[in-house]
Amino acid sequence: MEKINGSQDDVRIYSRAIPASEVQYIYESTIQLTDGQVAKYRLDYDANDSVGSNNGTVTGATFTAGYASFDGNDEISIPHDVNHGFSSGYFSVSKWIKTTSTGMAVVWIKGLWLKRKRNSPATSQS
Repeated sequence: MEKINGSQDDVRIYSRAIPASEVQYIYESTIQLTDGQVAKYRLDYDANDSVGSNNGTVTGATFTAGYASFDGNDEISIPHDVNHGFSSGYFSVSKWIKTTSTGMAVVWIKGLWLKRKRNSPATSQS
């Protein structure tokens, strides 16, 4: 699988599972969910964590018009932080993604990855 070719914005990491009812509420409103939020990467002009101090390292990605652009070879690496909740098994990640192709895009998260084909729901792979 290739890395994402497109744009990403507003990455948020939570140290808890977010139930479907909260996800729906967030989607339908303009609220900013902060309960359990341990990291936020706006990706407007850098990969700095605006909630904590776990800044990302940019390799190739560019920042344009308030989001990060990727060409299929780029990445942003985020160092391990025990506060993110990955070790406990309960965590949530949200982000905006827009692909520039109709093929598969891969999003890597701490050894887990989600595969998404355009116009189909994300599927978890281990």
